[in-house]
Amino acid sequence: MNDRVERPESGIQDANSGGTDRLSERTRRPRPEARLHLSPNQRAWRRFRRNRLATGSGIFLSAVVLLILIWPWFEQPGVARHLPKAMTWPSTTLSDAQFQPPGAEHGFGTDVHGRDLLSRVFHGARISLLVGVVGAVVSLVIGVLWGAIAGFAGGRWDSVMMRFVDILYSLPSMVFVMVLITAMSGLLEKWRTPAVGVSDFRNPSMLFTRLQAAREAGAELLRKRMDAGFLEQLANYKPGQPPDETLQTALADQLNKLQNGPPLFDERWNVPLRPKTLSLLQRVPRGEAAVWLNRYLLEDAFPNEIRARETWFTILLTGLFSPKFGATTQMLLLFVGLGAMSWLTMARIVRGQVLSLRSRGFVDASRALGASHARLLLRHILPNLYGIIMTYVTLTVPSIILYESFLSYLGLGIQPPQASLGSLIAEGAAQINPIRTYWWMIVFPGVTLASTLLSLNFLGDGLRDAWEPRTGSE
Repeated sequence: MNDRVERPESGIQDANSGGTDRLSERTRRPRPEARLHLSPNQRAWRRFRRNRLATGSGIFLSAVVLLILIWPWFEQPGVARHLPKAMTWPSTTLSDAQFQPPGAEHGFGTDVHGRDLLSRVFHGARISLLVGVVGAVVSLVIGVLWGAIAGFAGGRWDSVMMRFVDILYSLPSMVFVMVLITAMSGLLEKWRTPAVGVSDFRNPSMLFTRLQAAREAGAELLRKRMDAGFLEQLANYKPGQPPDETLQTALADQLNKLQNGPPLFDERWNVPLRPKTLSLLQRVPRGEAAVWLNRYLLEDAFPNEIRARETWFTILLTGLFSPKFGATTQMLLLFVGLGAMSWLTMARIVRGQVLSLRSRGFVDASRALGASHARLLLRHILPNLYGIIMTYVTLTVPSIILYESFLSYLGLGIQPPQASLGSLIAEGAAQINPIRTYWWMIVFPGVTLASTLLSLNFLGDGLRDAWEPRTGSE
């Protein structure tokens, strides 16, 4: 009988102990992230990868960036800025390719000047992204340095530096950018490059960056102004060889003739040309003369160099080292102006985080061990702001792109013949009329801009939720 009593008790005890062990095992079981001993950054990336919308946006943006980078190597030369056959010897009329709807030959149709809109959209997206990225980098550098120094120094330095930020916040953003561009353009106007003679055409690696901005008009107008004898002499020029002295001398004579003649102007291209820009004797030519030379003396002889004419690095070099302040330099100033406008919020965010971190225990321990102020700031405080800084930079890029598009739409940003998504939308909006609407001119640039901005915002939201899980889903 005792056995009968003890058996259920022992059975109940075993069951309870087993249940307690299983419950204890579940409560003590470490989370997957803790079990793998991941760092905070690694856990953040794991949370980011679980966000399908953010990862999809990142993949989409990566594909867009890759496509606009490799596009110049696959497009037909001049198709983005001219008619498909405008640079060939037999001239074509502008009306043959105006306002063509989307089709097999032109995927996005053509614009008012007969230019392929697909290539124009890729060029505009590249410039818009470049404006956003460069502006965000400028904002990152200035804002992080300013906010970190103000927050770490504290006291009077913090008060003075942040009052300066408050003063800049009170200024209208558009007026601030315009004044900054005007002031900096006056300084850059004094810059000049060394004189370049006709013989320097033997070095295309130096010239193709300077001639890039001058490929904005067709060769037809210049051909009408050239002597028939010179055109015949040029027809005998063999591609792949540097031009001989006779051809260079004749070329200089023709350019002198153009320089001393009436200004070149063609309403179809809407490109007024100053005579002084056509001289090869003082500096590298700009304008339609350079377009014509680039086509017949350089592109056939040095296709590899000319094919790389549209890289981002070339755009920067053209703006910095052009002999005259032009549209590309204005684009660079726009980068700086928009970045200088956007660093204020970055400075406030970094300053607040530094104020909270400088009194932490690990900072006090490093200070007790003799670490300098620079080491405390660079090695112990700023690395802890990596996630916040990356998140804000990602959200800054679309805001700068949107602001640049607004300025370009008003005619204050990227100037023709350069194109951004905002300027392309402005060109498309100008063609909307009750009689006929060329819808593709505004739909394709608008959809490209909207999808890019949405992807950047989704990516920024995903990074914010990953590095700050308390504000989002774990």
